[in-house]
Amino acid sequence: MQKMSSYKKGLIYALSCSILWGVLPIYWQALRPIESSVIIFYRIFLVGVVCFIASIKLYGMKEMKKHLRPKGAKLKFFLAGLLITTNWSIYIWAVNADFVIQTCVGYYIEPLMVCVFGIIFFKEKLTGYKLTALIFAMMGVVVMLVHFMQVPLIALSLGLTFATYAALKKSYQLPSVLSLFYETMFLALPALGVVIYLEVNGQGALALGDPVKYILLMFCGPLTAIALAFFAEAANNVPLVTLGLIEYLSPSISLIIGIFMFKEPFDMIQFIAFVIVWIGLVFFTIGEKKETSQEVPIDGEEIFDIFGNNFDRFAFPATIKRVTAGHGGEALIIFGSEKTALLDCGMAYCGDLTIENIRKTLKREKRSILDYVILSHSHYDHIGALPYIREAFPNVVVCGSYHCSEILKKDSARQLMKELGTAAKILYRPAYKKDIPMEGLGVDRVLKDGDVLELGEEKVTAYETRGHTNCSMSYYLEPQNILFTSESTGILEADFVHTPILKSFDDAFESVEKCRNIDADHICLPHFGLLPESYNESYWDMFKDSCQEKMDFVRGMSRKGLTEEEMLEKYVDKYWVAGQEKEQPREAFVLNSGFILKALLRAI
Repeated sequence: MQKMSSYKKGLIYALSCSILWGVLPIYWQALRPIESSVIIFYRIFLVGVVCFIASIKLYGMKEMKKHLRPKGAKLKFFLAGLLITTNWSIYIWAVNADFVIQTCVGYYIEPLMVCVFGIIFFKEKLTGYKLTALIFAMMGVVVMLVHFMQVPLIALSLGLTFATYAALKKSYQLPSVLSLFYETMFLALPALGVVIYLEVNGQGALALGDPVKYILLMFCGPLTAIALAFFAEAANNVPLVTLGLIEYLSPSISLIIGIFMFKEPFDMIQFIAFVIVWIGLVFFTIGEKKETSQEVPIDGEEIFDIFGNNFDRFAFPATIKRVTAGHGGEALIIFGSEKTALLDCGMAYCGDLTIENIRKTLKREKRSILDYVILSHSHYDHIGALPYIREAFPNVVVCGSYHCSEILKKDSARQLMKELGTAAKILYRPAYKKDIPMEGLGVDRVLKDGDVLELGEEKVTAYETRGHTNCSMSYYLEPQNILFTSESTGILEADFVHTPILKSFDDAFESVEKCRNIDADHICLPHFGLLPESYNESYWDMFKDSCQEKMDFVRGMSRKGLTEEEMLEKYVDKYWVAGQEKEQPREAFVLNSGFILKALLRAI
């Protein structure tokens, strides 16, 4: 099932770029009498400059270089750049030669080609409504072609170059600004050379002596970059079938401009073709409304609400309170009849806010002391706020596994936690100036498999559940019969189970069986919350199926002879979820993915 947030975003971007492209003929004709060839070379260079500056600002040079390393990447970007440049050139020349309606024919043909490419090359689904829309659109185009009684070379060239560009762009889904930079980087400097030559020889834009026209020309870079950025986001988030049909909006707008603003000839036959195409768009709109109304909204905080709006994943029993203060890490207080225990601490960047939440919660429950901190494992997103906890509650006893205790003694591990904690602070709370603290990271009481913490009438039993890490622990609370699992048995993300197994898949499978045999009434998953009780048994199989799917994916890459670096890039592209940055910085996801990939390679 396609995720609603990315799909909605894709639709918005598709509509935006189509509208912008539809009105651009007004801009290109406003540049007259600047020659079309001059405009084209300025456009190539300025788009490259805009995308380079934006890429540096958003991603940095290291990230920009990374996507150029995979085999064949440079050739793909170069070909995409040639295709879109050719398309631009034909279009600008045609508009300024008063062939706006001819370009509309081309962009009526192009979405058909995009749809067909999506079905042939990407195995995209063609629903009944979309098929009907496609048939009407084809009928409208055929009417236009028959009416012209000639091979419309301008139209066919525009359609073929852009449809090929769209399919090629779909094959290497990247952030829009980066992909545009890669596509223009090979052509920008040659274009600049041509611009300089033309201006020096009096054949450029400056020779006109019209500063208004020249200033207007400078906007061709940003306008092009914005429109193509919108298109890139649309291509990354909606099927090519959908994208192709939405694109009919662009030539329809241009057609109206060509008729009523530029007074180009337009007869009844062309009008009939126009109506036929828009009947197809009506069918498409109805189909889209029916499909999207059946999707489950997943966006930001809703990314995990896959069981419907009526399900509350934080509907814990009255003795458990959520004191989480920020994105990326959870913290729960368990109130026993005599003592209290905090399960994990959350991240360091919001440690002060976590303390506020804990104090308010303790006060409401008429408590003043936090007796225990129970650590699921030693990662920064679970223990980052521990220094704040120790400062606020000096007598608290921190409990964790033996391996957790040993890891927190290592300078290298603490340094990595500091680096990741700092990255999280920059992402989630950049205005917070306090440094990420390391003092107080440690375990006071080592828990072994089967050890029990007494909270009064309640007791917490510790279970070693290795796989994610060797220090991972799950906890079973009685008499509430709630099992707090570790990441060794998976994390529910959107509509699939993420398997963050950094150490051993064999250990993870053993941990799943151990948790399954506890037969808890309620299961609380890390970074998610409570599962619906109806999923208590099936979840374990979902986890194993997800593990098998990843093993098959990695096995396939291994058989193709990909390097580990190439495998990692493909793994991240496949499993990074839009909106996931609200729960985990991308840097941390990439780092973990490297360990997961190694564990997968060992497992296969």
